[in-house]
Amino acid sequence: MTDIYGRPYGYNTPYNNYQVQNQPSQMRTNKIFVTSLEDALNRYADPNTVILYRHQDEKYEYEITTDGFGKKTYKTFEIKPYSATQGDKQAVAANISPDEISSLKERLSSLERRVFSKYKDEKKSEGLKDE
Repeated sequence: MTDIYGRPYGYNTPYNNYQVQNQPSQMRTNKIFVTSLEDALNRYADPNTVILYRHQDEKYEYEITTDGFGKKTYKTFEIKPYSATQGDKQAVAANISPDEISSLKERLSSLERRVFSKYKDEKKSEGLKDE
């Protein structure tokens, strides 16, 4: 079978000249990089929006808030990596008073006694020996 030009079907027809190209998809991000605070403030923003801009060279992030009238206000944040140190972990543990710890210990031992007494009662009612 041939087409109207005398060529076999599927061979070099005007509708079959495209090639599928394997292009890697670009990573999408919601970060908007700016060169300065002024650059972030000069960018368009819809009324009643909050947009975060990331400085491309420094470790700053700008939160630009636009109110209903189009007036912009901003907050600047410094970005730095966080790693919990031993001092931070001790500070969290230091927030619990010794009285709270002893109270929790008492409550726990009371609950253990209740659970084990029910367990022993169930074993006795079943006629099993205490191990």
